[in-house]
Amino acid sequence: DGQLRAIGILERPCPMVHGVLVDHGHRNRSTERWREVFSLAKEMGFRYIRGGIPWNRIWLDRDTFDWSQLDEEFAYAEELGLTIIPMLAHMSYDWESGWMRGPDGEHALENKALPERFSKYTRRYIERYREHLTAGIIPIVEVGGEALNRFVRGIWEPHREGDHAAEERVLYHLVDTFNAGAAVARSFGVPVIACEAICLNAPKFTVAALQLQFDVLGVNFYCFANKGRSLTEALVQWRHMFQLTRGIDPVFAMFEWGSPEYMPPDAWWMEEEGYKNPSPDHPYPAPCRDINRKKEDDLLASWLPEVKQHGIKLSFVCRFLVSNCWHYWLTRPSEGMECDRNGIIDLTWSEEAQDYEYRPCYEIAARLHSIVTKYNQAD
Repeated sequence: DGQLRAIGILERPCPMVHGVLVDHGHRNRSTERWREVFSLAKEMGFRYIRGGIPWNRIWLDRDTFDWSQLDEEFAYAEELGLTIIPMLAHMSYDWESGWMRGPDGEHALENKALPERFSKYTRRYIERYREHLTAGIIPIVEVGGEALNRFVRGIWEPHREGDHAAEERVLYHLVDTFNAGAAVARSFGVPVIACEAICLNAPKFTVAALQLQFDVLGVNFYCFANKGRSLTEALVQWRHMFQLTRGIDPVFAMFEWGSPEYMPPDAWWMEEEGYKNPSPDHPYPAPCRDINRKKEDDLLASWLPEVKQHGIKLSFVCRFLVSNCWHYWLTRPSEGMECDRNGIIDLTWSEEAQDYEYRPCYEIAARLHSIVTKYNQAD
């Protein structure tokens, strides 16, 4: 309807790392404390949450589904007046039972039956939660990141490094899988959002994204990663690609916005070793400190009127709700680590409790809502 909306992101990827499922929702405690997170999101003025539970924590075995927590989350969100835009699959193609492997033992991502099974899951999901899906679903997050991290970098199962042929094969297999789920959603009249589909300096991911069947195109934009390019320039370029190749004028959503506090907007993160290896030279800032995050939001406030002047359709702009613990690529325990400070609920480790405490950053949330309101009120 031409109105921009703010969304709080809840990250819960769950990949297998050396035989162990690593639940990011546990690392930042949102799996256990989801009611608290939902309540804080409402308190901070959000109406929408990009969230859900990855499918490998629901479809546990060939004939075993556990919808219990998801049932509770949808019910509680409705009680609070929140709308969940669920992510069905996000770094979640591993099963302790191994049931999704192919007939020759190949990883699920290389299983030819993956699109068919994913469409079956999508149908079950929508039949169960159709009334809650007014803002749409995200079939798969990051069709490009899966293959890169699993078959080239070897970070997650199957821990293969440098297998570029498998990377390309899996990338397009996930495009087919995304589109299979998207077709089911559209048959029910549920909008489809492509999330984090385009990546900086990764042309093959962009080519793949051009083949996704979506209603809203979600892109990432981090100031520190775009080397001075403005959001306006990026959206104009991405829009032009889809107009030329698909003959469509896409509706965009900004997944994701908001860098970690210790990353200056004008710095390229690969030069900042503190991102992966904090040290006295690269300390984490205090919880709720707001210097670089404010600089980013000032840029956002200056770019959004330009975006509007170009006639670019923009539906959502997002911030992480709970800060992430992505250190060491999920391969080490998070206990005792500081979060990366890119959420609006910062984590800080309590030695006394031997657990994380939540530190809500109310001013950052209020500023995002103010930026969105000004955008919507502008001519």
